[in-house]
Amino acid sequence: MAGRRRGAGAAAGRAPGGRLAAVPAHPPPVRRRAGLLAGSPVTPALYATLCLDDDPERARARLRVSIERYYNAPLEFVEGIQAMFAGTPDGAAAWLRGYADAGAEHVVVRLAVDDHRPAMEEFAGLVLPALRPFRQEVRV
Repeated sequence: MAGRRRGAGAAAGRAPGGRLAAVPAHPPPVRRRAGLLAGSPVTPALYATLCLDDDPERARARLRVSIERYYNAPLEFVEGIQAMFAGTPDGAAAWLRGYADAGAEHVVVRLAVDDHRPAMEEFAGLVLPALRPFRQEVRV
């Protein structure tokens, strides 16, 4: 996709053996794009920002602070062009599964937090186990 249509370069990156195509902020279009990519060197991928909390409203408020501080733009604008989730770990796993079911083969997760180590441990302990049945292979 990169280089084949205007603006595609901004939504794709290089990867060994091909290109990664970043998917839009909502999963349904991925399925259509994934079908177009069959047999091509482009891999459907997701870059997502997550903010986890047992209280979805508190997670949303923390996501807002993080995104608006980082981008100096309203959360509603940024989430219109980037995939973002704020809520419980179980909700995050279901949300990420939606992208996998829609065709995303690679996922890059950014955690919208100030202290990354505990957030990564929470993600690894509570979200990743719920995704394991959907993973085809693990690369380290």
